[in-house]
Amino acid sequence: MKYTDGKEVLLGDRVSSYGQKGIIVIDCDAGAYSKEFLKQDWENYLKVGVLIKFDNGALFHIDRLDIYEPDELLLIERKSK
Repeated sequence: MKYTDGKEVLLGDRVSSYGQKGIIVIDCDAGAYSKEFLKQDWENYLKVGVLIKFDNGALFHIDRLDIYEPDELLLIERKSK
């Protein structure tokens, strides 16, 4: 999955969506799962897309960016590796 600017969405990215800020905790497309969201707990439930954990604790799954408004998933910060 890519942001509208063409950058890949990566696990751990700090993002904004629908005015809420959060972190990408699962990237199904890349097979990447955070320590808090283990693969064995989610792989049968989510097949594609990304899962965001918002700062307020809410979870939001986005399976396709092409059906959302271009600014609905914005990269705020990416931690360097």
